[in-house]
Amino acid sequence: MNKDIQTGLWALSTLPGTGPVAMKRLLECMGSAEALLGADTAALSRCGAWGMNLSRVLSGRDGPRLLQEANSMARREWELGESMGLRWVSLVDPEYPEYLRECHDPPVVLFVKGHLPLDYRYALAVVGTRNMSQYGSTILRAFMEELAHAWIPQNTKPIIVSGLALGVDGHAHELALEMGFGTMAVTANGLGTHYPPQHKGLGERMVAAGMVILTETRALQGPDARLFPRRNRIIAGLCPLVLVAEAAARGGALITARFANDYDRQVYAFPGRVTDQGYRGCLRLVLSGQAQLLCSPYDLRVWQNWPLRPRLEDSRADAHRLIAGTAVDAQLQGVKAARGVQQTLEGLPASGRMLSEGAQRMLVAWRFWKKLRPIDFWNCIRGIIRALCALFLLWNRPDYSKEMDRAPGYAGLRKGLFRADWIPNQKRRYIAGIHWGRWRPSPRPCLQWKRTKVVETKPGPPGLSGCAAHPRGEWGHRSTTQGPT
Repeated sequence: MNKDIQTGLWALSTLPGTGPVAMKRLLECMGSAEALLGADTAALSRCGAWGMNLSRVLSGRDGPRLLQEANSMARREWELGESMGLRWVSLVDPEYPEYLRECHDPPVVLFVKGHLPLDYRYALAVVGTRNMSQYGSTILRAFMEELAHAWIPQNTKPIIVSGLALGVDGHAHELALEMGFGTMAVTANGLGTHYPPQHKGLGERMVAAGMVILTETRALQGPDARLFPRRNRIIAGLCPLVLVAEAAARGGALITARFANDYDRQVYAFPGRVTDQGYRGCLRLVLSGQAQLLCSPYDLRVWQNWPLRPRLEDSRADAHRLIAGTAVDAQLQGVKAARGVQQTLEGLPASGRMLSEGAQRMLVAWRFWKKLRPIDFWNCIRGIIRALCALFLLWNRPDYSKEMDRAPGYAGLRKGLFRADWIPNQKRRYIAGIHWGRWRPSPRPCLQWKRTKVVETKPGPPGLSGCAAHPRGEWGHRSTTQGPT
């Protein structure tokens, strides 16, 4: 593009009351950059409110002076950019990014270092916080590795667009270079300065690898907080997709997501843990409907038709569907064969033979058995065994004497289901988790429990005698008290 046209457009965009929105409207009204630069105030007034505002500035008392200062500043910027190896790409340039040109407020001139790509169909903007967590770094790396593994080789490659800042932005650029993707960096400062200074080497490696760094600010402009939202709008406008990798409740990533929604771009967000403060912004975007959850690159294959190989699970599912369809066709054609009991039971009705009553019952039982899962079967068997044990213990419940029922220490056990008197030779003392030989209730109300030592004796008459020793004929042993616990 001609130098005079480039510098003239940039000079007009710096006049008071004239910005990206007004310049796009004026270019659409006048039809070309040459017509806009050569138009008089009357022609500008016919272009609506934007043209009337520009004509009022140019026809004012300070209009010629402001225009002359703007043109001289534009020529100085052009010469400075040439000395630094920068190129100017204006809104009317064929090299200007197509998605960015569709926005309502595109930059009039882009200062570019490197070569702009021609195809932005598979461009993905990755934005996030500067304080990146280890979890965010891990899932972003896993996403990039999976995207590189599943990408089908063709003429185009994925383009990762970010802001060359600390945290998520720098990590995204590093991963793009590592995976062999294209990458673009959009900075808020001029390309004659380096911000942040930690990423000066990263920017040089990007340019050496054939990537591009661009901005809309002047070459020697330093970082300014007011310029970062303008940088975020360029990131959102360059790509059809925006991915918020990690964002807190407030930050520039949410500003980029808002610009992307205004530009009718699809916004995605990684699902973070609800307890992490660094993912409050992502969760808020999803809950408010401004973003959609993204768990793997294969979601882009389904939703955006990206050229990715199917996952192994998807291939298995397709194979299962193919096998199922083949089996249905075989069954319809009458060539499905059964084996074992299934052939005997299910093949009889298909053969047209009449089944007896016993065979019909076997068929019903077989079909019911197939529906049962193994875990359900063993749970059923376990429940039946427990019920039989409970009935057995109830049936063999001993009949204690009235003297035993009056014993206060045994009042809580006299109606229990489990007793030790029916156990042969006192060999087993574990019943339902109770160790009957170690711990025994005391007959005295003052001492609820005593640690006892079991001494085997011959059966004697029933009854209780004292608290130190109480031989019991029914239980067939004597317990010697060792002292309270």
